[in-house]
Amino acid sequence: MNYLVHLYLSTPGPLVRLGNLMGDFVKGRLELSGYAGPILRGLRQHRFVDSHAASSAAFQTSVDRLAPEFGRYRPIIVDIAYDHILARHWDCYSQQTLVEFTAETYQLLTDNDTLLPMAMRSVAKRMIAHDWLTSYRRQEVVATVLHRLGSRMRRPNPLAEAYDDLVANLDAMQDDCHTYLQQCRTAVEESGI
Repeated sequence: MNYLVHLYLSTPGPLVRLGNLMGDFVKGRLELSGYAGPILRGLRQHRFVDSHAASSAAFQTSVDRLAPEFGRYRPIIVDIAYDHILARHWDCYSQQTLVEFTAETYQLLTDNDTLLPMAMRSVAKRMIAHDWLTSYRRQEVVATVLHRLGSRMRRPNPLAEAYDDLVANLDAMQDDCHTYLQQCRTAVEESGI
């Protein structure tokens, strides 16, 4: 979901970044995953970032900005909003352009296709083919992402209806996102993971 945020918060190293991307597709105990070295480090960072979001006051502020009717789906909506905010303001966070960064990421996925969990291989192909990471800049893509994500879930959910509420709160969420990214990046660096 929030692929761009996980990539941005990753410590340097292509395979660490790859592990961060794989995080949603590797379940269970990481020491039993079969991955080692930098990929395992990236997987651990992915989980660290997820747990940091759950305890972050800035992230929770964004969650609380959304209507209560979205319930337990509000953190998912915020994840998507933060990818959009990061993509739109990428130049404030990196000296490398978003287009260059995503091209490197897509090449990383292509070069390491055999290392990806099976379920991620088709996702990676779609991500590359439709340029998901760069397309997050466009607000209309957020509506598409919410709709597609909601339709893939097993249970009925309100994600497809969340777009208007997200857009109404987007400006306020920008400061939350900035604070969250700064604090989380520092926490990742200090964790030594």
